[in-house]
Amino acid sequence: MEDLPPYECEPLHSLIARKPVYYGCDGGSLTFKVFLGMHGICGLLACVMAIIAMSVTKGQTVHKLCGWLFSFLMLTVALIGGPLDLTRLFSPFRPYNDVNLSHFATPSTSPSHLGFFHAGFSLISMLIQALWGKNLSDFQAGSPHRFYAKLLMAFNIWNLVLGIICAFAIVVLFNPSTGALWMIITFFAFETTNFIGWLKFLEQYRIVLYWERMLIHQFNLSMLSGFAWWSALQGFLPPLMGFIHHNLGEHTGPFMGDKPGKFSFSSFFGFLLFWAISFSPAIVLWLYFRKRRLRMAAEKGELQPLLKKDEINNETTEFGAEKKKEID
Repeated sequence: MEDLPPYECEPLHSLIARKPVYYGCDGGSLTFKVFLGMHGICGLLACVMAIIAMSVTKGQTVHKLCGWLFSFLMLTVALIGGPLDLTRLFSPFRPYNDVNLSHFATPSTSPSHLGFFHAGFSLISMLIQALWGKNLSDFQAGSPHRFYAKLLMAFNIWNLVLGIICAFAIVVLFNPSTGALWMIITFFAFETTNFIGWLKFLEQYRIVLYWERMLIHQFNLSMLSGFAWWSALQGFLPPLMGFIHHNLGEHTGPFMGDKPGKFSFSSFFGFLLFWAISFSPAIVLWLYFRKRRLRMAAEKGELQPLLKKDEINNETTEFGAEKKKEID
């Protein structure tokens, strides 16, 4: 451990400084820690906002306020997290930071940085789908909303391609048994779901009814809430456990967690179990919201049959205009 700065070889007794941080000088290291702290605090506050927004009546002022705060905080998390991941991945001081720590203070691996980098782009995309996309209603020929939907689909495609690149890099260059692949696979599924949804509306040349847009809104925000809860658990629980046990870890040797290695069944599927448990409340809530929204739409007689492309005529245009007026 002679290559490490002397002060970095001491045990880490802080919840924030549970990972080695060294970027050439005290100023560089402090700057990284400040942004890392902002990243963590925003993520923790986003979890609280998500819980409040889901627990109150939808449409109320509290729900809207907490929803917008959640979106702003998650956007901040993504915008800060991306540069932090790139810094960890490509900084010339990477050997100083990627060292093996005992117990609860193990640093993030390169695969996880790639996974979080992809998650950041997907997070931004899903926020746009949830907030901006729910206002796109008129998908008939000549509608400007069709152009906006295509922009959303282009963002979906970018994230799908980025996910494939990151997954390929993890499998070929690093350790394929890390749980980062599950993160990429999950967001890949979310992006695919959104892409197929907008493609369906474009092909059907019809009005996207209010209840359908609310399903899009609720799906994306529910899944983002699940990601926020998981991130908070994996980010704060290990150092908290170490703090309770008075052992946040000491440097024990060169970090090898991102190096090519054999497939580990327990490591790979152990992460999936923790990932699924963390996401399960969001999935249950999403299914509940979906069932309730469909029931409300049925009671109001809004579950209209889908209009196919070859059925577009004056009658359906009038139907679309009436529905648009009803929605507005």
